[in-house]
Amino acid sequence: MSRRKQVGKQVRRRKYRRVRFDLIAIGVLLVAIGILAYYIAGALTTGSQGGSTARPDPREVLREFLDTGAPRNETITLLYRVRGDVPASGYVLGTLDYLYLSIRKEFSRSNESGTYSVSYIAFPYAVQPQLYLVPELLGLAFRAGNLSDVFFNPTIVSSWSNLSVESLGRSTVDNEALGRVIVDIHRYMYTRSIDGVLRNVSVLAYRASELGLIPVKAEVRINGYLFSVELISVQRVS
Repeated sequence: MSRRKQVGKQVRRRKYRRVRFDLIAIGVLLVAIGILAYYIAGALTTGSQGGSTARPDPREVLREFLDTGAPRNETITLLYRVRGDVPASGYVLGTLDYLYLSIRKEFSRSNESGTYSVSYIAFPYAVQPQLYLVPELLGLAFRAGNLSDVFFNPTIVSSWSNLSVESLGRSTVDNEALGRVIVDIHRYMYTRSIDGVLRNVSVLAYRASELGLIPVKAEVRINGYLFSVELISVQRVS
């Protein structure tokens, strides 16, 4: 064919489909999610059947931790959820955060009954210093001879101004970590300075009667504002 006849001729070009990398990425992600869901379901099934991946019963963890018959150094971690309104100077801080408590039981030749040492990593999401008052409002001691004295420590509580303590008896409550548990209930009322302002504090404490009197839940009212501190996890560390 002459070059003249080719002038104006339309040549159909083959269209090549572009590779959609975004669709490939979505497909890979969906496959990965499916595999992960499969393994999670398998782990939950194994745990419910008492397999090797089953988590220790939080009640048993606490009972073994309280057992001084077999002296051994060990540590547990208690995780509390803090939720509600915490008053500060000139404003009220609405919060949902977490308080991690590490409690270590230590024995020695000079102290065969054991000592409880406490440290905490408070509030990983906190941006306001007022949240760090929560351990103080629970009367938290950093060292005690008994687990029951770690919270609402008698020495610390006795230093609170205008203190009154009322026993409200014993009851049964449902807890996220321990399930249905028997609790001793006490109300602590006192005054303290927060941000330079004297405030009225009322703490309604639910403490596990048969598990070292650790707080299962505490409802704290400060000048009418309410926040709660609730146990949601118990784990053995060592």
